[in-house]
Amino acid sequence: MWLTQEEEAVRAREEEIVVTEVTRFREPARVCTAGVTADGRVVRPIPYLLADFCRKRGIRPGAILVGDWRAVVDASPPHVEDCRYTRVGVSGTASAERFREALRATLASTMAEGFGVAIRSRQKCIPESTPPQRSLLTVRVSPARFWLQPDDLASGRLKARFRDSGGIELQYVSVTDRGLFEHVANEGFRVSTIRRLNRFVRSQEEVYLRLGLSRRYQAPDGRTGFWIQLNGVYTFPQSLSYIPSPEASGVPGGK
Repeated sequence: MWLTQEEEAVRAREEEIVVTEVTRFREPARVCTAGVTADGRVVRPIPYLLADFCRKRGIRPGAILVGDWRAVVDASPPHVEDCRYTRVGVSGTASAERFREALRATLASTMAEGFGVAIRSRQKCIPESTPPQRSLLTVRVSPARFWLQPDDLASGRLKARFRDSGGIELQYVSVTDRGLFEHVANEGFRVSTIRRLNRFVRSQEEVYLRLGLSRRYQAPDGRTGFWIQLNGVYTFPQSLSYIPSPEASGVPGGK
C-alpha cells in the first residue's frame, strides 16, 4: 500500500511508549493513559483514549503503544507530559523487566523531589500558586508502608495510604488506577479484598507507585490546586493478581 508524503512523515516520527498507567474518570467512556519512551520521556496521549478502544486492543499497563507523540506547545506545568498524536497503535506487550525499567526511568527518591515542590505529610493538594514541575512520576515505597484503606468502600470509593522514603505520609489518596479499582469493585468493595491485597503487597520485595496530579480542581472546602492521585501499584517479583502476564494479554508480548 502506497503512503502519502504526509503519512510517511507521520510514520517517520513514530516511537514506542511502554504504558505505565491507565486511569479512570468519573465519566467511564474515556481513560487517561501515559507511558515512557526508550529515552525516558513521559507521554500522556491527548485526546484521551476511548475505554472501548483500550479494551478491544488490550491496552493496559505494560502494553506498547506506537504514535507520533508531539508535545502540546502551550502545555503549562505541571501537565508538561501532554502530547498530541495523529494515530496510535499497539505493537505488543513489554516483558516484566522492560516494564520495570520504564517505571524506573521516572523514579524519584521522594515525592518532593519528583514534583519539584515541598510536600508535607497529609498534604494531598499542591496549591496552584506553586505549580509542580511535572504531573507524573514513580516512587518506590517499602511494602510495609503501603496500605489500601477500606474506610470509603461503602460509598464506592477506593483510597490509599503510603509513606515515601523521605518520611512524608499521605492518607486517603484517591486510587485512579483503573485495573485496581475495577478489581475491587468486581469483588463488591469488600473489606476482605482490601485485606488480601494489602497482605500480598507486604509479601513482595519491591513496590512502585505511579503518582499523578489532577487538573486544577477546587474541593468543596475551598482548597484549590493539583491533587495527588494513585495511578498505579506495581509489585515485584510477583504482580498483583488482576494484572495479566504478557503471555495472557491477548497481544504479542515479551518485548
